[in-house]
Amino acid sequence: MQEDRFHPEFDKLFEAGIDPDSASLPTDQPSDWPSVKEVCAYNQKVRRRIDALLPNVSEEMALIAIEHRLMHAETLTYLLHNLPYDCKRGLPVEAIAESSEPVSTPVEIPGGLATLGRDRDEGFGWDNEFEEHFVRVPAFCIDRYKITNGEYLEVVKQGAKPPHFWTMRNGEWFVRGMFELRPLPLSAPVYVTHNEAAEYAAWKNKQLPTESQFHRAAYASREGLEREYPWGNEEPFPGQGVRFYGMGRC
Repeated sequence: MQEDRFHPEFDKLFEAGIDPDSASLPTDQPSDWPSVKEVCAYNQKVRRRIDALLPNVSEEMALIAIEHRLMHAETLTYLLHNLPYDCKRGLPVEAIAESSEPVSTPVEIPGGLATLGRDRDEGFGWDNEFEEHFVRVPAFCIDRYKITNGEYLEVVKQGAKPPHFWTMRNGEWFVRGMFELRPLPLSAPVYVTHNEAAEYAAWKNKQLPTESQFHRAAYASREGLEREYPWGNEEPFPGQGVRFYGMGRC
């Protein structure tokens, strides 16, 4: 289905891609942007056009459009999070409840098959989700809980670069929330990049789980089979219903 553009200039202005390379960065200037009133009117007209077209498109096409929209919403959230506080207005945020740091005891996961990917008969999926395949995973151990800010702080004290949203003020660590700066919650899970997580695991003489190992940790039953509902409705396996992070030896 092909629809004519009703405002090509605005379409081009708003079509910035997700994570563009340096050669494809936008070149627009503040003076190129329309007023807030014009943007709202454009947005409302787009929504009306989409509402009128949705009944005529396939379910797969509608799901692709929704997923694409969510990707842009996620990118917009990253951009908003990095804006200075004086450029944003938000509702009051409740204080983060602090608790004692969990003791991350290892959990034994039995060996067995991990079902990865999707079957094309299951419906919508991205290209890199197909095809369904099986991986045999040897038994292994994995930590029960995610790494906390307090645990990651130890490697920062040894000279590692602090995570992106950490900042120090008067000798104390804070985390940059969306709308305010807060004391670093030591018992909360740390937010880091994959490279930072891998470097931390290596520092602890461990390694991050592979996709198949993570799947086994979530779905494995006592008998080594895969559970259909890993998070509920049955007596949990000793590795179920918890959050996993670094893998190590038992």
